[in-house]
Amino acid sequence: MIIMINGAFGVGKTSVGKKLIDKIPNSMIYDPEEVGFMLKNIIIDNVKKDKELTDDFQDLEIWRKLVVEIGGELILKYKKNLIVPMTIRKKEYFNYIYNGFKALDGQVYHYCLTASLDEVYKRLLNRGDNIGSWPYKQGESCVELFKESFFKHHINTEDKSTDEVVEIILQKTSQFTDKYFLDEFLGERTYTIKADNLDLTALNSAHQRIKNIVRKKPCCEVIIKINPLIIQQQLDIGDLNKYLQYTKYIQSDHVEVNKLIKKIIKDEKQENIIVKKALNFTRNIKNNEDLLKRIHNGETFGESVTETIRNGTGTCFECTNVFIAIMRNIGIPCKFILGKISAENYHSWAEVFIEEQGWIPVETQNYTNDDIENWYFGITNKHVKIFEGLDYDDINIRINDMQIEIKSIGQI
Repeated sequence: MIIMINGAFGVGKTSVGKKLIDKIPNSMIYDPEEVGFMLKNIIIDNVKKDKELTDDFQDLEIWRKLVVEIGGELILKYKKNLIVPMTIRKKEYFNYIYNGFKALDGQVYHYCLTASLDEVYKRLLNRGDNIGSWPYKQGESCVELFKESFFKHHINTEDKSTDEVVEIILQKTSQFTDKYFLDEFLGERTYTIKADNLDLTALNSAHQRIKNIVRKKPCCEVIIKINPLIIQQQLDIGDLNKYLQYTKYIQSDHVEVNKLIKKIIKDEKQENIIVKKALNFTRNIKNNEDLLKRIHNGETFGESVTETIRNGTGTCFECTNVFIAIMRNIGIPCKFILGKISAENYHSWAEVFIEEQGWIPVETQNYTNDDIENWYFGITNKHVKIFEGLDYDDINIRINDMQIEIKSIGQI
C-alpha cells in the first residue's frame, strides 16, 4: 500500500505521515524531497537541460523517475507500506508519480491536506521558516491550486489536530480497502479459456497473463491470471501508428468528431484528463437493446461513430468506437478490445496508449463504483480480454461464430 500525502508547504504532511506509521503496520516514511536534495548536489546548473534551469528540483526529469524507481525498490526489498509526504503541485508531475506508484502497488491512496493561507503561513513560521523563505513564497499559489478537484481527496485541516487528520485518513483508507470490494472486483482471478482458435498475444497482455497452455489441439485451452491493478507492458509495444488509423466504423477525422472534441475536450493536454472527459461522454450514450441483439446475432458489426454521435444511442461497441475516435483524432493510439465479462456475455472496451505508462485498458460504457473507476478507468477482474484490433470489423469474427468457453476457477 502507498499513501500519498499532498498539500501546501507547511500544511502538516510530514507530521501526519510520522503518526501514520505508528498506526499502519509494516509502514515507513518515504520522502521524495530527500531524492531531490541528493540530485541538487549532483546535477549542477551547467549540466541541466534548459527547462530544468529553475530553483525547483521537481523540474528535473530524473527526479520524477527516481521517485518511482526508488519506491519500487523499497517495496521489493523491504516489503513495506510507503507513506509519502510531498508537495506535488504540477499536474504532469503528479500524474507521472501517481500512475508510476500504481504500477508498483495496486493500493495507492492520495490525500490533499488543505488550510487557509493565514493558517499555512502560521504553521510555516511555527516550524521555523522565515517570511521570505522559498516555502513561504509558494504559499498563496499552493493554497489556491490545491483547491482543485484534480487533487482529491481533500482533507480540511484548518481546525483539526494532527491526530484528528490521521484518523480521517485511516477511516477513508479503510473504506477504500474494503475486503469485499477488493476481492470481488480487484482481486486476482484465474480463468480457463477454451476455443478452436485463440489470440495468445492478446491473452497475454494488459491486465492479464497466461499461466499455462494446457493444449493447442484439437481445441486450445489456456489458463490465465487477471489482475486489474497490475498492467503488464511488453518491451515491443508494436506499431503505434497502426492504432491511429481511420476505419469504416471509427471515422476519427470526421467533422462530427472534430465538433465533439471542441465541445467536451476543448484545449486539454493532459492525457489522463482527456481520457476521463471522453468517458464522461461515452458512458452517457443510451443503450440500444435492439442493436445489441443484431450484433450478437451476427447481422451487423454495429453503427459508425457518426451515427452514434447523432443518435446518442448504442452498445458497448459504439461507446468504444466513439472513445477510440476521440483518442485517435487527438493523436493518442487506441485499440478496440473484445472479450467477456461473464461466461455468457461478450463485451468491448478500449486500450489507450499513454506516454511513459504504455497500453492502459479503459471501460468505455459501464457505470462503475467511483472507487473501481479509479483503478485504471473502470477495468475489473471480470474483464477477460480475448481479441484486439483497429475495430470490431478488423477482428473479423462475429460473436455468433465464437465458441469460446470461459470459466473462473477461483481467486489467488
